[in-house]
Amino acid sequence: MKIVLFNVKFSANVGDGVIAECLEGTIRNLRPSATVTSIDMAGRTHYGSGTVRNRAIILRVLEALPVLVRNAIVRFRLRLVLSRLSPDWLVQIRGADLAVIGGGNLLQDDNLNFPLKVAAVLDVCCKAGVPVALFAVGVSKIWSAEAMRLFGQLSLNEVVDVCVRDVESQEAWRSHFAGDFEPVEVCPDPGILAAGIFTTIPQIQHGRKLVAIGVTHPAVLQHHSDASLHLIPGANSRWFADLALQLCERNHDVLFFTNGAEEDQAQLRKVMTDARIAILMEKKRITAAEAPATPADLAAIIQSSDGVVAHRLHANILAYAFGKPHVGLHWDMKIGSFLRSVGREKYLVHDADMSPGFIADLFVGALNDGIDESKRVASVDQARASIGNLIDKVDRRETTAARSLRRPLRKTTKSKSSNTKSV
Repeated sequence: MKIVLFNVKFSANVGDGVIAECLEGTIRNLRPSATVTSIDMAGRTHYGSGTVRNRAIILRVLEALPVLVRNAIVRFRLRLVLSRLSPDWLVQIRGADLAVIGGGNLLQDDNLNFPLKVAAVLDVCCKAGVPVALFAVGVSKIWSAEAMRLFGQLSLNEVVDVCVRDVESQEAWRSHFAGDFEPVEVCPDPGILAAGIFTTIPQIQHGRKLVAIGVTHPAVLQHHSDASLHLIPGANSRWFADLALQLCERNHDVLFFTNGAEEDQAQLRKVMTDARIAILMEKKRITAAEAPATPADLAAIIQSSDGVVAHRLHANILAYAFGKPHVGLHWDMKIGSFLRSVGREKYLVHDADMSPGFIADLFVGALNDGIDESKRVASVDQARASIGNLIDKVDRRETTAARSLRRPLRKTTKSKSSNTKSV
């Protein structure tokens, strides 16, 4: 069995790599004989490749441009890139039993970025005659007419399975496709399986609890959020410093980290210049992690902590996977969707009106409550079963194809009377 995954595995945000490695690893665990490879839809070939410098500035410039101009710029740039990548993809998927698009928030209209990439993948799969599955994908509610046309190329492919990562994505899918490609199922994000994929790192106990605070650049929050920046919690560097101080006052230590994106690292450096932070750094109460270069690095950061406060989805998912209490900072639908899916909506910070002091108290409550282990195990089992179901569908398809090949051709004979002309 040969399965090719199309994703953004080598994104600078290594949370995307968490999804890919958990999906790859689980397929191999369930089917050791399977050949599983990932193709990064941006053409990256390893972690650290293709890092976009000054991305925060680029995002702000794009936000300032009219939509039509933004789309035209992205379309021009991506078509050049995709025309170069597509022939290589065609070679790589030759002989594949299935091409899987997912997971991550891939079905979103981000200035036509993902619509163009997904359409290119669908075109290659159609030409190669390789069936397609969409697995654990996020689906946004609003698409432009051009995005709808590009994503709609799915109708030209043989679709084996459609499985989205939350109920909101399921509703959005059905609003776009009006009942096509049913059944559209909901499956957990593969990142929930991280504890079985990444090496367990022993946690060092030193008396006080260690809180890992994920730092995200405001340009990223603004670019992907429907809300105004002033309504999003943690939209400036002082806010992160205030939260760290509040947690230290509650007798916790703080570890600042990012998911690896260059713009988030720039924001972290800004946070660390706060004079109040410098004092606590000298006392070893506050530290900053090195930028994670791989998913395993990010997993190790999360495992080293007693709990997490973060915007980034896969910082929250990794925390849950490792049984660490976590507080999610809302900026995108996917954060609330995940917390609700695992029964932790109580620990979602909805808006900027919730002060750092309130959030510190919320985290203390999360730490005291812990993670419901029975629910966590059920989520892990469901995620593994969803991947197993995907493999089973490939097996059933292969079996059906093999039977059709073995079925003897029915011989037909024409009667003499049918060939005799009337007189």
